Amino acid sequence: MGGDQIFEQSVCCERDGLRNIEVLSIMNPVGMNFAFSQIPLSFLIMQQIALVRCGVIPQVEKYRLNGCGSVERDQVVVVRGVYGLQIGTILSQVDISDETSAESQKSEILRVATSEDLDRFDTNRREATGEFAKWEQLIEEWKLDLQLIDLEWTLEREKLILYVLNERGPESTKLALYAAARGLGPVEIIPVDKDGPIAPESQSSGCCSSDGG
Repeated sequence: MGGDQIFEQSVCCERDGLRNIEVLSIMNPVGMNFAFSQIPLSFLIMQQIALVRCGVIPQVEKYRLNGCGSVERDQVVVVRGVYGLQIGTILSQVDISDETSAESQKSEILRVATSEDLDRFDTNRREATGEFAKWEQLIEEWKLDLQLIDLEWTLEREKLILYVLNERGPESTKLALYAAARGLGPVEIIPVDKDGPIAPESQSSGCCSSDGG
C-alpha cells in the first residue's frame, strides 16, 4: 500500500446546509484504524473542474466545482464568474491538472439550477429583450461605431451585459462610460467577432465595464 491511506467506508450527508463526507474508517500505512467524521466534501473534490457554456452569445469557460459533487453533461447550473452569477450548461468535466485557469479567474459552479433560478433567468431574459431598442437608440445618440447584437442581465441583476459587433477598443469603452454617466450602470460591454465573444486582455482592468470591475 506504500504511504497511501485507504478510505474503508464513506457516505455523503448534508447538515446545516453543508455537504460533508462522513468517513467511518481510515486505515493508515501501519494498519491502525482511526475514526473521523464531518470532513468537508470540498476537501476531496476541490480540484474538480468542468467546462460550462454561459451567455446568450455563448462563451465556454472552466469552472471549479464548489462542493456540489459530480456533474453531468447538459446539466443546468448556476455559476459565479467574471461577470457575476449566470446560468450555464455543463459540457464536460476535465482533468484536475487543468485547475489553474479556473482558479485564476475565481470561477466556480455554485449549484444545480433550481426552478426559482430558471424562472428568474426567464424573467431577466424577457426584460433584457425589451430594452434592446432603447440601447440601440442610445448607441446612435452617442454616435458610437457599434452594432448591438444582444443583451442580458446576470442572474441577480448585478450587471447588464451588452454584446456588440466590434473589436475590443475605444468605442466599447465609451459605451460603458456614457452608460455610467447616464446612470444606467453597471454595464459590461462584450465585443463579438465572427468567432464569438472576445475575451478581455485583463479581467482586472475593467476597461469595458461601467462599474470599474
